Amino acid sequence: MIDLAAAFIASLVRQVPVEVLRANVNFIRKTLSRAQVSCSSLLLSLWYVDQVFQNNKNRNLAWSARDLFIASIVVADKFLADAAWTNADWVANTNNAYQLMEINRLEREFLHDLHYRLYVPAQSYFHFCSFLEFQLIATASRVGLSYGDIRILSENLPKVYVDRLHLSLRPFEAMWLMARTVATICVVYVTTVLAGYALRTYILAAVRYTLAHYAHKEIHEQAMVMAANAIGQLAIDHVRQSAAPSSPSHALTF
Repeated sequence: MIDLAAAFIASLVRQVPVEVLRANVNFIRKTLSRAQVSCSSLLLSLWYVDQVFQNNKNRNLAWSARDLFIASIVVADKFLADAAWTNADWVANTNNAYQLMEINRLEREFLHDLHYRLYVPAQSYFHFCSFLEFQLIATASRVGLSYGDIRILSENLPKVYVDRLHLSLRPFEAMWLMARTVATICVVYVTTVLAGYALRTYILAAVRYTLAHYAHKEIHEQAMVMAANAIGQLAIDHVRQSAAPSSPSHALTF
């Protein structure tokens, strides 16, 4: 967290050599070790630093990384802690690297650049912590982030933070993502065509079955009618034969 704080502040101010950055990290680590401030105070100080630079984009701020850290942590600790360190205490916390008058001046200038807006909305604080988490993971990853990592880590970030991250995929990841997109489109197209063909085949089969069923039913009805007609005709013939007079008997001889 200390390394992240130093790197984050250094990313906002003018570029400094690596040796100066390491010295700043060492200074921040020792100062926080003496002060024993909470992690919440450190996060709040980074939020204040970020707001100073976001609210003064048109101004050329002449802050150094160390001055920003001292001014922001003093203001954040006073705003957040019930029993905060005084400016005189911070002289001791910095091991006399800063004098009291200097800390007072940095505090006034920082509050002025911050426009005295010390309150942080809960949603904005959550988004900023997600932004810092993304930067922390991206810094710790030596091989870069994959598309899946970027998607998961950035899903809770608002657009303003996503734009500031300048997210870009590695060439292989970009090619793989394009290949997946093309493959997905092809699969959807083929699936749609096959589904249409299957639906057409099903409809034709259903129509043929219906026609065959009705044709078979019609033939069956015709056969029943013919059978009924034949049985009726046989019955009529039988009745006629029964009703006809019998032939005369042979004559008796005496």
